[in-house]
Amino acid sequence: MADGHGWLEMSSDSATPSHPLLASTITLFNNCVPPPEAVSVQTLLSNPPTQRYLSDVIEESQFAILYNSMSCANKARLLSVSSPHASAWLSVVPSEVMGLHLNPCELNTAVKWWLGLNPHSENNAIPQTCPLCPESMLDPLCHHSVTCKRGGDVTNRHNLLRNAVYEACRQASLSVCLEVGGGLGRDKALTRPADILVSNPSGSASAAYDITVTSPLNPSIKR
Repeated sequence: MADGHGWLEMSSDSATPSHPLLASTITLFNNCVPPPEAVSVQTLLSNPPTQRYLSDVIEESQFAILYNSMSCANKARLLSVSSPHASAWLSVVPSEVMGLHLNPCELNTAVKWWLGLNPHSENNAIPQTCPLCPESMLDPLCHHSVTCKRGGDVTNRHNLLRNAVYEACRQASLSVCLEVGGGLGRDKALTRPADILVSNPSGSASAAYDITVTSPLNPSIKR
């Protein structure tokens, strides 16, 4: 399977339209991709693509078909979970000592939501409206639950993320402070405090970081 062309490792005499294996493979591939990406025997023999390239074409085509068949909310969820590094939490070694662990119920709920499945048990009926904002309807996939700003959940997530970044900076022996710098600026305008302020030991400008918790399902950014 040298250079990713292992599927074309056959003699030139056998690589003809009449060869049943090659013909069926080309048919299957062309049925999975849009017409502009279709290939022919002549193309494969004159400029053979790598298996990685062909796999990417199929995956991108299938992703587009899936995306176009989804609701607006599920489109936002799919784009979010397929973003670079979005699945990093699934490969973290669970460590209770380091705070990198989920109990079975938490993991079950998170994975179901990640896959777009109903995270609620079949035996537990959900209320029709949010108990904290009755004007908002609840849905089986928890779209409202992860964006509701009442009850403090968004603030709690913000503080947990802020504290995690702060702790990482502290363990790296950086001079770091929480929630500092708020007040009147030079132009007498009220400034927001930095969630995390990292001082530069060389005396140059410090770095101020603002941690924001948002969701691809937020009505203000959902397309």
